Amino acid sequence: MLLITLGVLGLVGYGAFLYFLFLKHASLPAMVAVLIALGCLVIVRQLTPQKRREVILGYLYLLPAMTFLFTFSFFPVAYAMYISLHKWRIKKQAYLGLGNYRHALGEPSGVITFLVGCLLLLAAWWVSQQDIWSERNRLVRIALVGLLLLGGLALLVVGVPIMGKTGDPDLWNSLKVTLYYVIGTVPIQLAISLVLAYLLFQKIKGKTTFRMIYFLPYVTSLVASSSVWAKLFNPRGGLFNRILQAVGLPALRWLQEPRGIGVLLFGPDIPSWAAGPSLAQVAVLIFVIWFWIGYDTTIFLAGLGNIPNELYEAARIDGANGWDLFRHITLPLLSPTTFFLTLVAVIGSFKAFAHIFVMTSTASGGVVGGPIKTNMTAAIFIYNTFYTNVRNGYASAIAFILFALILAITLFQNYYSKKWVFYS
Repeated sequence: MLLITLGVLGLVGYGAFLYFLFLKHASLPAMVAVLIALGCLVIVRQLTPQKRREVILGYLYLLPAMTFLFTFSFFPVAYAMYISLHKWRIKKQAYLGLGNYRHALGEPSGVITFLVGCLLLLAAWWVSQQDIWSERNRLVRIALVGLLLLGGLALLVVGVPIMGKTGDPDLWNSLKVTLYYVIGTVPIQLAISLVLAYLLFQKIKGKTTFRMIYFLPYVTSLVASSSVWAKLFNPRGGLFNRILQAVGLPALRWLQEPRGIGVLLFGPDIPSWAAGPSLAQVAVLIFVIWFWIGYDTTIFLAGLGNIPNELYEAARIDGANGWDLFRHITLPLLSPTTFFLTLVAVIGSFKAFAHIFVMTSTASGGVVGGPIKTNMTAAIFIYNTFYTNVRNGYASAIAFILFALILAITLFQNYYSKKWVFYS
């Protein structure tokens, strides 16, 4: 009886709350409409079988979350796709269809050639994985795979230059800078983090303090820490230049230096492809590695803690040394953690924005992307196109191109993880 009374009082209180929140200032027709809707719900509930009512009730419980997800996730993506098909400068203008994508990627002939080449490479992989071939037809399979590979590579060699010449040079430059960013951060930060985690996992004094110190950069505000590092790289009195001058080396321009690191090391006579990333981008890469090492180290430590100690003891009994333990036990059983961190790092590198925005705009007097666009990653290029140049439709098209690229890389990583990731 007490529970029933409390339930009735709760319903009355909830009804009063809804009344004062929504219906107090509503007109009489609106209140009548609400009452009719509630009455219809009650009638439908009474006439609906129990199992169907449970299903409907479940969907009603999901409705608020799905409404939120649709409003802030699905609808913006669909609307961005709609914008990418138009010439859009604050307001919608002419319908372009795939014109923005054509301007970004180049002539359709080059794009089609590139896509067909990718399909041939995919077909070569599919043929190589099939078990329908007998030993007698082994040479036929090898020849077919070879032809598909050669055809795919030939089409890529033909298609990519066409896309590069007829497409947007700023887009291709941003993809090149993004590639430098991925190669220059992901392997290095994971390797350093793995070494640190392995050392901190040993029985050493003060390892809790070291863990806290390594994790501090990650819990620091990204904008604040990148602003501080921009000051450290300041060519006029920055800490790094003071250190260089203290040991007798010349000061560097760091975030303001557009020349490649290869040119600075070996002179201007080297080929253009050997110039590498600019010193301005190397400075950003140093900050990124510093920022993410603590997070990766912590995740690696968690992965090391999940490896059974009995495996190490059994291997030591069999005469395994430290390198054997690390190579044959630690690395294989740590592969799920390595795969997770690699996946997150690659996706994050393609979307990197905030710290590049802060460091380059601080060092270059408000120019986002650094000197002569040497730090203009794909995300920075989208920002400049959308906000600075007010080409909203074209920026949306580039965003979907970047999405397709990230999706393809993620699917590739997920598939090949089956060959080197061990979950037991």
